[in-house]
Amino acid sequence: MAPVQLPYMEKEQPDSPPQNTGIVTPQSRYPSANTGLWIALAAIIIVALVLRLNGINWDAGYGYTPHPDERAILDHVNQLSFPDAGELGVLLDRDASPWNPGWFPYGSFPLYLLKLVQTVVPGDHDLRILGRAVSALFDVGTVVFVYLLASRMYGWREGVLAAVLVAFAVIHIQLSHFFATDTILAFTTIAALFFMWRVASRGGLANSLIAGSLVGLGLATKVSQLPICFALVMAHFLYVLPVLDSARGIRDLRNRVVTAIGGLLVATGASIAVLILVQPYAFLDFYVFWGDVIEQSEMVRRIRDYPYTRQYIDTVPYLYQIRQLATFGLGWPLGVVAWAGLVYSSLRGMSLRWGVVYLVCGWFIPLAILLYSSSFLAIGIASIIALVALSATLLVRSRDSRCDLLLLSWVVPYLLITGAFDVKFMRYLMPVTPILIIFGIRMLIDLRHRFAMNKAYLVHLANAIIAVVVLAVVLRDCCRCAS
Repeated sequence: MAPVQLPYMEKEQPDSPPQNTGIVTPQSRYPSANTGLWIALAAIIIVALVLRLNGINWDAGYGYTPHPDERAILDHVNQLSFPDAGELGVLLDRDASPWNPGWFPYGSFPLYLLKLVQTVVPGDHDLRILGRAVSALFDVGTVVFVYLLASRMYGWREGVLAAVLVAFAVIHIQLSHFFATDTILAFTTIAALFFMWRVASRGGLANSLIAGSLVGLGLATKVSQLPICFALVMAHFLYVLPVLDSARGIRDLRNRVVTAIGGLLVATGASIAVLILVQPYAFLDFYVFWGDVIEQSEMVRRIRDYPYTRQYIDTVPYLYQIRQLATFGLGWPLGVVAWAGLVYSSLRGMSLRWGVVYLVCGWFIPLAILLYSSSFLAIGIASIIALVALSATLLVRSRDSRCDLLLLSWVVPYLLITGAFDVKFMRYLMPVTPILIIFGIRMLIDLRHRFAMNKAYLVHLANAIIAVVVLAVVLRDCCRCAS
């Protein structure tokens, strides 16, 4: 079936300049000089890689890594071994299999990946350095997919600026210097959202297959990525939306519904297949797996008391995470823009009245439920309410703002759940931080377009704000590297 554009996507206007309507046009999406764009992207990638590999041996001289999560992961990687060809049957024996980590606070995919790298790379290497190099490469991949996602959804300027800011973001650079799950989880999240956007905009079983496979890799990295399944469903629904929102015939509607359902089934099957492939002992050793998941869920809710979680006693849910990310993860200029961008994208295209209704139903009611109870039932009910309220805004949003629902269907449920945790490690925000940055840049550029319709000096003011945000992030990192 030939790709069909969504009604709120760009229209071909080869002879007319971009209009300030918030709709991305081909002229605003890509610059006329593609060579300059590719040079800029190459420079961003190189700088991002240098920042992430610089000081990768920060614990040189120690016989072990001081990072507790990294130390635990590396210990279990060293214990893994793949059986000989004649003993493959032992893989199905959860007790005897040397491939069973028997440890599931994190997923098995990062462990298997690092073991593969250790096996393939010749020589006797420090496993810490290998792991951190892998972590750095995944985060550079995140920078690339941030550009691809933002440029396809909003425009090339949004894509370039978002990629620059993620490349220089402190939280990304810091976590790239450890081999944990955070950079891998961020990569699988952003890459999956990119292919979900392709599903929403053009359909195609191949896009559904890749998106579902990336979701499976994310779940095999950390089970906390489960709310991204909402975005997977939303992507296929958005593919049907153009027919629901027009006077096309019943046959076109039937074709799109069948394609969407088929794509969702393919994506679901791919997710499950990949999860079984890269984390088989979550099923073969289910009781140990489930016990570790329960232990981690009770840890973040402080049902179980550990010394390293007591630092979060009496911290305010949601507000604490907002402040920490703005202060230490991004810096205040970018932090304010990122969080404001979330609010802007949530309300964009709606009247004030409907915006308030959505915030009450889609944010504050789920938030109140999660503050009252952190049980699995409460998490499920709050997530469903948030998703239903978000979906209902399709009826009152402008067409050009409906595409935001794909990203919001991941970010809002994830933040509602994570923000209610009693344990508030800033790294928990890593999977949504790139999307917050995209939202913030989208907000600034959209406001710049709106200012252009009024006073020229307002455009200069918007340009100055964008420059201050970018320079603040870049100079902060440059000063840290120089010191």
